Amino acid sequence: MPPPPPPTTTTTAEPGTLSRRSEVQLNQRPARKSRAPISVMRALARKLSEGLDVGSSDDDKSGDANRRGERMRTDAAERLEAVAALRALACANAANRENARALGVIPSLCEIARREHCVEAIGALRNLAHNSEANASEAGACGAIGALAEIIRRRTADARAGGGADASTSSSRFPLAGEDRRVVFAAASALTSLTVKHPENAARLESEKDVREIIEKVIGEGAGEGEEE
Repeated sequence: MPPPPPPTTTTTAEPGTLSRRSEVQLNQRPARKSRAPISVMRALARKLSEGLDVGSSDDDKSGDANRRGERMRTDAAERLEAVAALRALACANAANRENARALGVIPSLCEIARREHCVEAIGALRNLAHNSEANASEAGACGAIGALAEIIRRRTADARAGGGADASTSSSRFPLAGEDRRVVFAAASALTSLTVKHPENAARLESEKDVREIIEKVIGEGAGEGEEE
């Protein structure tokens, strides 16, 4: 008769500590779902605000054109990385969204979206507004509604003027393709997040009748299917 199997041992964590299994699960948790240290959020906020001043200092003007151009390209790439990181962190949890507002990120994102039609910045504004009336209020006060509405106007006008609509496209569908389609969907989605359950922002959008009609068409068609949060 074979001997009985050895007893199974279980490790019980001491009170106030994580079990070994919980530690493994925590370590394997996707980084984008974690609460970011305030030092990281502060560094990202600083990178956004610094990027908006590129080329305006006396030091920049004193250098040669090639050096200034290279610095501007480098800063633009770093700024885009910072914006993308903030977009993901804003999607992760409420603490990141609140810290972003406290660190003054929203005005910078509004300006980047307005200047560059940056999908990452527009997406970050949308994510920051999620379940946060305070963030939506600040974005509205910073002119986000008007800026996003103007982005939609310009991108749709460019698409029509440039022949963005296929001749065979049904008139019921919106004539957008490529980058214009991505930007317009992102802006429409952000406006929806900024105005839902926010009467003041909704009133700001109410005067943009032409844009509201575009939003209904774009969102209804699922123009940004496959877009990440």
